[in-house]
Amino acid sequence: MPNYTNYKRTVNFLNMPKDRITILVDSRCVCWNATFKAYKNYPNVRNQEEREATILNCFFDKIEFICKALNTTKLVFAWDCSRETSIRRKLYPEYKNNRAGWNPEKEMPHVSQRGKEIMDKNLEIRKECEYFWKIIETEVIPNLGFKNCYKADGYVGGDIIASIIKSHPNQYFVIYSDDNDYIQLINTYVGMASVR
Repeated sequence: MPNYTNYKRTVNFLNMPKDRITILVDSRCVCWNATFKAYKNYPNVRNQEEREATILNCFFDKIEFICKALNTTKLVFAWDCSRETSIRRKLYPEYKNNRAGWNPEKEMPHVSQRGKEIMDKNLEIRKECEYFWKIIETEVIPNLGFKNCYKADGYVGGDIIASIIKSHPNQYFVIYSDDNDYIQLINTYVGMASVR
C-alpha cells in the first residue's frame, strides 16, 4: 500500500471502490522523485543516455506501483507550465524564488554522501532534468498511448488537478504527490498517496 504517513491529516482512500478510482498524477513531483531515486540508487551511471534511461525507468516504476496498489489503470497526468509563464510569478514575482537555494541535506536526509555530492550540482542537474522531463511529457507518455496528459499555460499541475476534482465532484480520485498543498482537496471522494 502506498505510504501516506507523511501527511498531517489521515489520507484514507482504502474504502473507495477501486474500480472507480482515477489517479491524478502530479507529474513534476513524480519526475523529481524518480530523478532522486535514479541518482541515489544508480550513482555510477556512465553517461547522459544511461542517466535518462534510469530516470525513465524509475518514473514508470512509480507509476506501476500506484496502479498496482490501487488496482487501476485510470491515470491523468498533470504537468506544470514553465516558471516563466506562471500566472503566480506574474502576480507575485518572488513566487518560489527560495527554491533556487535548494538544500539536499535538509530535503533528502536519507540520501548517501555520494548521492548528496551528486545532487550538490543542483543547477546542472535541474537543467538536465528539466530538459528530459519535457521529453517524458511531450514524447514518451503520448507515444505510449496516454491521451490524458494536461498542461495549461500559466498554471501548475496542482491547478489542473484541483480543476479536475472541482469539475467532477462525485468521481473518486487519488492524488499521487508529496505536495502537502493537496491536503485541502481531500474529502470523501478524494484521497492522496505519497510518491516516496
